[in-house]
Parts: sequence; structure tokens; C-alpha cells
Amino acid sequence: MSLETVDPQLQNQNVPVLSGTARFLAEKLTVVTNPVWDGRIVALHKQDVDYATPEELGMPEEIPIGLQIERLGKRHGSHVRFYQAWQLGKSRRKDMIALLIAVLRYGTELEQVVASILLSRTGKTALPALSAIANDENPSVRRQVVWILGLIGDPENVEIAELLENALRDPSPYVRSYAATALGHVCCPHSIPALIDALADPADKVAWFAASALESFREQALEPLVAALDDEREAVRIGAAHTLGRLMYPEAIGALKKVLHDPSVVVSNVVLESLGWIRTAAAVNTLISLLGDKDSTVRLQVIVTLGWIRDKRAVEPLIHLIADEDEWVAYAAISALREIGDERAIAPLAKAAQDSANQRVQRAARHALNTMQANLNT
Repeated sequence: MSLETVDPQLQNQNVPVLSGTARFLAEKLTVVTNPVWDGRIVALHKQDVDYATPEELGMPEEIPIGLQIERLGKRHGSHVRFYQAWQLGKSRRKDMIALLIAVLRYGTELEQVVASILLSRTGKTALPALSAIANDENPSVRRQVVWILGLIGDPENVEIAELLENALRDPSPYVRSYAATALGHVCCPHSIPALIDALADPADKVAWFAASALESFREQALEPLVAALDDEREAVRIGAAHTLGRLMYPEAIGALKKVLHDPSVVVSNVVLESLGWIRTAAAVNTLISLLGDKDSTVRLQVIVTLGWIRDKRAVEPLIHLIADEDEWVAYAAISALREIGDERAIAPLAKAAQDSANQRVQRAARHALNTMQANLNT
């Protein structure tokens, strides 16, 4: 996708026009840019303003590329590089990519953003140059390259996908998180296996972004995510189960049910939570059917999930669990009934509050009863 940052007629206006995306980027950097205003370049770094006129700089389109790259040296201020990058981007000069790559590598943070936006506007033409610096020693440059590839984004371009997949193995977790996000924007099916592998990334932030990226693929990710529920890596199983819940496809219910008794308690809990996210009749019925599971830990987590989604179909089955042999299961059932707030639970709760042999259960039943009666009377 391309990103237009300013109105084409901006140089004839007194007020700058920024797109929503560009404004967001500017605010993110606490920087507001007014690239062209009355013939001057203006870069606002918080409250500091640098001005440079075309007369002071010379017109970039008339300056050889070698000299312009030389101007990126220490003897010139940031406004010079900023102006050159912007002018080259407007002129679409044939050698602009080389200069913008130099700005990307040697410029300030603001200049890198401007160069990145302009490079993204060149589309696939910039791919060879971006590929050449994809492994730059500076992680900030590598991160910008990943961002540009995401802006160019073409779901049918395997070259872009492979460059971003390689970035998922970058030493820097920041670069890897950018790569996962960019792959979610590009949505090339080729990248799904790499994103599933990234669910096991040692950096939680990267794994989270990989899961979010997989959500962007919608039904294309369904089958690979279901297959990943059997992965030997616990982190992948957790990420796959979580993402399937976020996608909320009923087709995943059967596969999620099969891994309810995963060796990892964390995986089992995430599976139950995902069934709660799906919330279809089939998902709720699956959860209700598990209330009779022989494993009290499973029963406990199912009850918590049913209380969270507050589905009234669970009221009668939960009432039966008030007398469960496991006091924590009974306690959880009472809490879930309090959350659901259905009148059918009042009489059984009143009985438990008076007759239960377990004091913890008695107190929970009294509290639930008082809460429900107060809510029903308002």
C-alpha cells in the first residue's frame, strides 16, 4: 500500500495538510512537520524551529547525487538533509532512492521517518535498495526498512514477505516486533508459518504481535492455527489457542476441545478462554458439557469462563455444582451464578447459605444471594 503524506498543492497553501497516518507518526515523535511553507522548509522539534530556504541550499534537482550524499556529513544541519529528502521525494528523481537510503542510514529520527515515507511511495522500485540494507548493523535502520516494506505491502509479492520473515529472526526484539506487525499489514499467505513460529519468540512482545498479525489473515490462518495446537512447543500451542479464540470461528471448537487436557495447564486455560470468546451456542454447549469432567481443575476453569460470559444456559448446570465435592469448584459455581444474576439461582443459594457444611461455601452463598437480591430489586 502507498502512503500519501501531504496534499499535492501544499506548496501553494499557507496551511500544511497532513494525512491522518502522517499526523499520527508526527505526534508519536512529538514532532509536527510543515515540509513546505512560503518557500521555506520548516522542521519543528518540539519548540525548536530550523529554517532553510532554497537559495541557501541550492535546488536539489540540480545537484549531483554524489555531492548530495556528501552533504549528509556532519558539516550540515538536519534541516539541510530534511529539505533534500523532501525535494527529491517531490521530484521523483531517478536517483532519489540512493539519497533517501543514505538519509535513512545517517539521518536523525525525524529524517528517517521522512525518508521512510518517501521510499514507501516509490513502491516496489525501492526493493533492491531496501534488500541491500536489510541487514544493516544499525537496528534502527533495520527497523525502518521493515516499516517501509509494510507500507509498500503487497500480499502477492513473495520477495517482500521473505524479507519480513527474515526480519522475524533479527537479533533485536524491536525489529522482530515491527516485522510481525508489518506481516499482518501485508497479509501474504506465504508468511503464516513464519508467524506461527514467532508465537514461540522469547520476547513476549514479539509473540503478542505475531498473534495479532495472524488475526489479520482471518480464515486463511484457521487451518494452520488448528494444526499448531499439536505443536511440541508450549508457547506455540498457547498462541494458537489464543488466536483461534480471537478469530471466533465456530470451526475451531472441535480442535480446541481436543486439547483441553493438554499437559500444560496454561494451554488448557487458554483453550477454555478461547471457547468463551467464540460464544456461539456450540461453544457454550461444549463448555457446559465439561462441567462434569473428572478433573476438578478443568471444572473450575470452565466455571470461571461461564461466569465471565454470563450465558444463562449455564445456570441450571452451575446450580448442581454448588454441592460439588471440591470446595473450590463449589465456591466458583456460586461466584459464577452471582455474575450471571438469574433468579433461578436464588433458592439454591439460600439453601446453601443455611445448610452447607462448608463455612467458605456458606459465606460465598450469602454474599452471592445478597448481591443478586440487591441487583434484582433495583
